[in-house]
Amino acid sequence: MIRRLVEEYAGKCDYVDVRVHELSKETILLENGETSNIFLNNKSFGVRTLYKGGWGMCFSHDFDKAKEVFEKTILAQDDMVIRIPLDDGKKFKIEYL
Repeated sequence: MIRRLVEEYAGKCDYVDVRVHELSKETILLENGETSNIFLNNKSFGVRTLYKGGWGMCFSHDFDKAKEVFEKTILAQDDMVIRIPLDDGKKFKIEYL
């Protein structure tokens, strides 16, 4: 699903970057002289887009809402938080969601 969205938004944006993060953790508990293992597998992803000269960024753990996350990076361009002029006259945005 993420790969398909990257291809779709690559046609709409000047730049698209997606990073998937995976965290695996094992914990061993000792309770009343008995041990038990707890495994944690957690995935998240972040999307950055450059759209019409503005950067948008969004992160989520919910892969089912990936399309919404991609859309938020583009819609964020309308709510500019910081605009910094670059040497070539273009501007980019830093968005904190």
